[in-house]
Order: sequence, then structure tokens, then C-alpha cells
Amino acid sequence: MRKNILTLVVLLTMGLALQAQDYNKWSIDADFGVNKPGVHMTKGYTTGAANLFHAGLSVRHMFNPKFGIRLGFDYDNFRNAKDKPEFSSFFYRPNAQFVINLGRLLGMEDFCKGISLLSHFGGGFGLLDSDYLSDSRDLTSLGLFNKGADKLLYGTMGITPQVKLAERVALFADVSMFMTVMGNRTFDTKSKLEHKGVDGYGLTASIGLNIYLGGKDKHADWYIQKLEDKEEQDVLMQELTKLKKDLATLKTNADDAQNNIADNEKELDKLRAELAKKADDKPAVASSDVVNEFFKKGLVNIYFDFDIAKPNESGLWMVNLVANYMKENPLAKVTLSGYADKLGNVNYNNNLSQRRADNVRKMLIDAGIDASRLTAVGKGVQSDNSRDLIRRVVVSLNK
Repeated sequence: MRKNILTLVVLLTMGLALQAQDYNKWSIDADFGVNKPGVHMTKGYTTGAANLFHAGLSVRHMFNPKFGIRLGFDYDNFRNAKDKPEFSSFFYRPNAQFVINLGRLLGMEDFCKGISLLSHFGGGFGLLDSDYLSDSRDLTSLGLFNKGADKLLYGTMGITPQVKLAERVALFADVSMFMTVMGNRTFDTKSKLEHKGVDGYGLTASIGLNIYLGGKDKHADWYIQKLEDKEEQDVLMQELTKLKKDLATLKTNADDAQNNIADNEKELDKLRAELAKKADDKPAVASSDVVNEFFKKGLVNIYFDFDIAKPNESGLWMVNLVANYMKENPLAKVTLSGYADKLGNVNYNNNLSQRRADNVRKMLIDAGIDASRLTAVGKGVQSDNSRDLIRRVVVSLNK
């Protein structure tokens, strides 16, 4: 069991080392482009098909080459189309979004090296403001500082093709959709909305740069795990799974063994009572005759606790019984057969069974029994339903 736990610790350490991949995880992403607000707009108000101007700035962290998160701030300015009623509004959009590297998920590196694809989705809190809602054009009366700005929530999602320019920079294009919730104003801010809920949507299209941060050679966007590393990691994960199951089995078996200890103690109490009764009822019968009956019934067993090579309390009692018998029968010779249960490594248990037999032999020699009369043999693992009865040394008379 100790060896299994040590192996598990080693494999866990190796697994963590493999997961600490050699790539950068942080980047700064900046873009600018155009927008197109959809519904809702005041009747007669509209923007051009590609309305300037959109800008975005975000910090992105990739947990691994496939998944990450980004915190960003987007800004959109909505202006009237030519020959349409004049307006200019400003949409400020702090947001948090999940990022998925579709390029790695789809294995794009196999057919288009240096090109990848990200997707993102999330949401945030928005402020919609304009000159119309402000007392003056002074910036302190706009946006975050204007109590009249329309405060709303929004969700967003988009797709981002990438082209790798260098290890530290990539060019990207982005097409995103945003959808506003719980707003009070149309995008031109000239009219109030008559209902709450999903009250508007819009599109943005932009180009930008990914600036990669960190001391590694590659960023997670472009990191491709080597096949041999992946195979090694798969093998380690299989070993970890197997060892976890083995440890769960060991725990179950240990619990079962504890439940059987009380039953074994009862059996030993019965054996002691039988010995005492025969000594009281038949005083003329020598104790060696009683022990001979135990030998015939195969009851001369010295028991051990789990993963221990020295006898437990009941086992020490039996060692003393065998020593006294051999002193009363100086011609008797015995074989000490050591056993271990099936828990743990086979080679370890084979060695444990031999050490158990050797320890009992040494205890008998220390009690005054000649070593030539004692043979110690490790029998290894023995399968049985009652494991704590298996952890024993069987004492048998040599014929």
C-alpha cells in the first residue's frame, strides 16, 4: 500500500509538470473599426451601413491552449447617415467574456499553419450617452459622469480570425454582435423605449493586434502539444485513474478487515477457553496433548496486523504456546509458513510473508528452541474472504 501511495504521488507530480506547459498565457488585444446599431432607433434616424467608429481594448488570459477569459472595454460612437436627422451618441461597454480557441479545438494547425480562429461570448454593464442627454459638450457631463446617461446591461458574442505575424504579435479581425437589455433609450437617445427586456442589438466589425506577454517562446493561441508529450500524458492519466481505483479498493478492504477483527478475537477467546477447560477437566492430560489436537485441526496460527511483520497480541500468545509445546516435546520439529493478504504489490507481499515467518522463528529461538528444529518459509499471497485471518504464520508439525 505504501508503494502504491508513493507511486501515486510521483505520477501526480509528473502530471502537474506536464500540465505546466511551455507557453505564455497573457495578451493585450486592441482593435478599431465600424459599427451598425439595429433596433431600436427613433423613426427617421439611422446610421450609415458601416458607421465610424468602434474601438476596443482588453486583457486576455488563456487557462490552456483551448480556453480562456478576457476583461475588456469597448467604445462605440453612433452618428447619423448623410441626409438624415443629425445625432451623435456614445456607447461605453465594460465587459467580461469567455474565450474559446476554435483553431486548437478544430486542429486547424494541420491544414493552415499560422492561421487560427477564436470565439468569445459574455456581457457587461453599458452606458448610452449623447449631447442630447447632457447639458453641455464638456466631457465631465458625459458618460460615467452624466446622471442622465442610459444605464443598461448587454450580452455579446463574436468570432475572431487570426493571422500570426510573429511569436509576439498576431493580426486579427473581429465580427461581434451585442444585444442590450433593460435600456430606456433608443441608440440615437432621442426617444424613450416603451418596454423593458431585450430592447436593441447591433454589430461591430474591426481589425486589431494581439500583443503577447510572457517569457516563453509561444503563446497559448499557437501552442501545439507534441504528440509524444500528449501520449505520455495520456499514459500517466490512465495510471493515475487506475491507482485512484486501487486506493479506493484498498480503503474498502481495510474497512472490511477492521470489521473482521472483532470476529477473530471471539474465535481466539473460544480457543483459549477450550484450552483452559481441557486443562481443568482432564488434569492428567498434558498440555502437549491439547496442542496436538490444535495441530490436527489446523488451529495453530499466529496472526499479524495489516502490513506488519511482528505478531499482534493474540499472535504472541500463540508463539508462547508453541514454545512451551516444543520444550515439552524436544524431538518435535515444525515448519513456519508465512502468508500475506492480496492487498498491495505481489513482490512486496512475498517478502512480507517471509519476514513474518522469520520473525516467528527468531522469537522461538529466543525462547530457547534450537534453530535446527524450525523451518521458516514465506508462502506469499493467499486469497480468502477474511484477510485478517490470512495475515498469519501457520505452524505445522513435520512428519
